[in-house]
Amino acid sequence: MAIVGGWGSGKSTIAALLTLLYDPTSSNSNHATTRDDNEPPTPIIKIANHDILTLPPSNLQPCIGIVSQEPLLFNGTIRDNIRYGRRSASDLEVWEAARIAHVLEFAEGDAEGLGTEVGTWGVQLSGGQK
Repeated sequence: MAIVGGWGSGKSTIAALLTLLYDPTSSNSNHATTRDDNEPPTPIIKIANHDILTLPPSNLQPCIGIVSQEPLLFNGTIRDNIRYGRRSASDLEVWEAARIAHVLEFAEGDAEGLGTEVGTWGVQLSGGQK
């Protein structure tokens, strides 16, 4: 599942709530649901029908990822940057990841292929290539 939206629409807040970096019960939300008709409204966030406050944060946090609008590339090769996500990836797995991400379309045009240096923050690549 992906949560997308414009600047300031609450995407980061939702991620922080889902990973318990923010306490969902500390808000005075008008959209809160109730646990019992006799209790005041209390915000509840559920995953697989479990209140996230009953789940250990260590179970939630690995399941949440954030994809920045600005790609983060490290000084090194295209291959190094792809392999950063899984250091043990074989050359074939790196190549397949590059193919799926449409990186081969421009990398194979360079003599170094996936060994092409990207430069600090990817300065050697165009915005689209990043």
